Amino acid sequence: MPEGLTVGCTGGDADIELDGDSTMSRRHGRLWLQDGEVWYEDLGSSNGSWIGSVRLAGPVMLRPARRFGWEKSFSA
Repeated sequence: MPEGLTVGCTGGDADIELDGDSTMSRRHGRLWLQDGEVWYEDLGSSNGSWIGSVRLAGPVMLRPARRFGWEKSFSA
């Protein structure tokens, strides 16, 4: 599995740190590029990662215009 970049809250040890989200874990998830597609997986965070209203249970390929969030009430 490709290494990729970890995503987490400020003050953690993630490669990408996001400010202002108290629901994000220090190492919340991981993004990587595989065969020209962007993939994401949650790294066992407390609040989970979501696509729409579905909590992720494993790696998922991210698609344009898909609602993605670090916790249920947030989407990007």
